[in-house]
Amino acid sequence: MKKELILKLLVLCFVIEIIGELISALYDVPYLVFIFKPFLMPLLAYWYIKSTTKPSKILLYALFFSWFGDVFLMFVAVNPNFFLAGLVSFLTTHLLYIVIFVKNIDTSKKSILKRRPQFILLFVLYGLSLLAFLNQTAHPAFLPMKIPVAVYATVIMLMVVTAIGRFERVNQKSFSLVLVGALLFMFSDTFIALNKFTYILENQAYAARIFIMLMYVLGQYLIVKGLLEQEAEN
Repeated sequence: MKKELILKLLVLCFVIEIIGELISALYDVPYLVFIFKPFLMPLLAYWYIKSTTKPSKILLYALFFSWFGDVFLMFVAVNPNFFLAGLVSFLTTHLLYIVIFVKNIDTSKKSILKRRPQFILLFVLYGLSLLAFLNQTAHPAFLPMKIPVAVYATVIMLMVVTAIGRFERVNQKSFSLVLVGALLFMFSDTFIALNKFTYILENQAYAARIFIMLMYVLGQYLIVKGLLEQEAEN
């Protein structure tokens, strides 16, 4: 199967899944989500394999654990413990992305992270502010999840920082795509936390679910696309 066709199938599957999220939120009918969501990451992985001659096993593992996370989160209503399983799966994905990004980080004095340490501080403050807000709301679902969520927030902030650290170590297009993808992934997880552990999105559940999936899938695609741009240069 040609990669162009795979990408079209991914887009079609994604559009139907988004419609499914809307139907599920408004009418509590999750069938389209259950059918099409599990295909998203496998199709993205297949598109990546068909787009390169030397697929990265680490990247494929990252997409594999993302698929696990997607599946686990679909069954949270059946058993709340599936949320923790999904959290661990996506935590593994972020750790694998960190491993990929770290390979391109400049450790010299010219490093963007050394020249502009405020970038690191910015995301430290973002993570601490989010955790403080979640703690302040005292949502019953958050109290037993404080430590896992704090660990997860730390790792995803580190993932974004390592994406920034690729600046001037890879071509500009690769850097931009990966960074935007990492930020979208971070924002998607932020919306999940706000939706799960606060009441502020209680009356906009349908919008939250749509935004979460839009940012998540687009973020994953941009990360993969950005890494492919890096491969094309080498």
